[in-house]
Amino acid sequence: MVADILGDAADALPGEIVRAGGTAAAFTLNVTEPHLVEAMVDLAVRGFGRLDIAVNNAGIAPARVVGCAELDDAGWRSVMGTNAGGAFLCCRAELRQFLRQGDGGVIVNVASIAGLTALEGLPSYVASKHAVVGLTRSIARDYAAQGIRCNAICPAGTDTAMLAGVDADIGRTLQRAPENGPAFGLAELRKVSAPLGRLATAEEQAGAILWLASAEAAFITGVALPVDGGWTSF
Repeated sequence: MVADILGDAADALPGEIVRAGGTAAAFTLNVTEPHLVEAMVDLAVRGFGRLDIAVNNAGIAPARVVGCAELDDAGWRSVMGTNAGGAFLCCRAELRQFLRQGDGGVIVNVASIAGLTALEGLPSYVASKHAVVGLTRSIARDYAAQGIRCNAICPAGTDTAMLAGVDADIGRTLQRAPENGPAFGLAELRKVSAPLGRLATAEEQAGAILWLASAEAAFITGVALPVDGGWTSF
């Protein structure tokens, strides 16, 4: 089951999966709307019989870099509503299904390095991703006895459409660059976004998610795993 706020994006990946010989379905939703989140899980169960693994990846970046004193109400609510509120609604619906099934399940949430440390001028994003990490750990503790595992990955800069849209100020923040330094675009971010000297690929983040969801990670729960090229190592 592939879900996305953009209908075209939701439809594209299932098509690729089906052409590769798999089975897939699409669902268009906004994760801030509880009834749609519940409908997504219900459709997955009706289409495939059960729910075993859920990956909660929806997230948005703030429109601009400002301190907490300058952040307006709308900017706070937008980022918190999607990043933290959306993760909560998805986890709640998924957990309820796991509990109905009675034989465990796996959740992997996509947090951020901003869930492990502060990024200058991004209070709503940092708060929202800390909330995802806290929610992940809370779920892991509360539902371990039911055989449910919940972990998170914490990416640094990753070469996706979301990062391509960041402005120069957010680029400086990601690179710990001085305010009066040069403007940064995506090309510069690719070079120096982490000690490894490049952005991550989406496939590298997916690899970490797949591992946490797999039987190889069967004794791991409540972890917030940095997938950051060493960004949080200093």
